[in-house]
Amino acid sequence: MAGIVVSIVIALSPFRFSFLEEVPLFGSLNLDMAMHVLSFAWYTAWLPMVFKTRTGVALAALAVFQGGVVIEFLQMHIPYHRFSEIDILSNGVGCACGTLAGLLIRRRCTGRRD
Repeated sequence: MAGIVVSIVIALSPFRFSFLEEVPLFGSLNLDMAMHVLSFAWYTAWLPMVFKTRTGVALAALAVFQGGVVIEFLQMHIPYHRFSEIDILSNGVGCACGTLAGLLIRRRCTGRRD
């Protein structure tokens, strides 16, 4: 929970974090994209442990993704931030990967297949 709050504060702060965008990783992938994927994967990986049905997990993951979209739109109005479709795509990839990883972990630990 604290990680989510810290991420929201950083995303909506009026400070510039140019070091995130300048570091290339592989081809056109940069550190900012990787951080979006990893953070949203982390936010959603625990959802299958809380929600018992796949529908509940999917709706919760969709809510996390929508929160990321809202933050991206809010960033249009904050100095040194910009709206980025790539960030939204990275958030979606992170949500999908985290949710699938959480479902696999739940299946492995509990034997549940639902």
